[in-house]
Amino acid sequence: MSRRIDLDSLQTHAPTLTQAVADYFAEAAAVSLDRQNHLTGTQLAVECDTKSETVQVSWASPVTNHTRNAHGDDQVRVGNGACAISLLVISELEGLRAVRQSLKWNGVDYFLSPADQITTADINNPLLFNYSAVVEISGIQEPRGTNTVDYRINKKVRRVEVYKQSSKHQTVDITSYYSVVDFDQPRSKTVRK
Repeated sequence: MSRRIDLDSLQTHAPTLTQAVADYFAEAAAVSLDRQNHLTGTQLAVECDTKSETVQVSWASPVTNHTRNAHGDDQVRVGNGACAISLLVISELEGLRAVRQSLKWNGVDYFLSPADQITTADINNPLLFNYSAVVEISGIQEPRGTNTVDYRINKKVRRVEVYKQSSKHQTVDITSYYSVVDFDQPRSKTVRK
């Protein structure tokens, strides 16, 4: 029996997200999978650091025309859906949970901390955190040409490493994860540097 990742449990695995945002991201992931004719219970090939396995991705609410129309912007939907899947995978396989969303343009999307070190007080006061890692996430609805998971991972690693070398930012000496979700295959790849 393969591990199960439930999109509806995202907020538990990413406590920085409000329930409304977690539901929105989870719905975006479900619609992105649905666009490639994948149903709840679909198998997702996962590579996370040194671990590889197939997980079952599930969600409770049916994807309807109304849901599809609510997520009509492909770029936004795929990015948000990739966040849902990546944050769940990293939580399940690495034991790290998203505790803070990053500011735009600093090279990362979320700050991560070990699940057993997070308290509600920490979520409400991000200055208390000793972040363990960061993650940069993106998604692909359907690979075309060079727009593949491996190409995107390599591009992210190069871009963030250049940023870290030229920055005095707090993420310079921290473990970095780079995660890309392909909704067509479906596949998720996360590398740690």
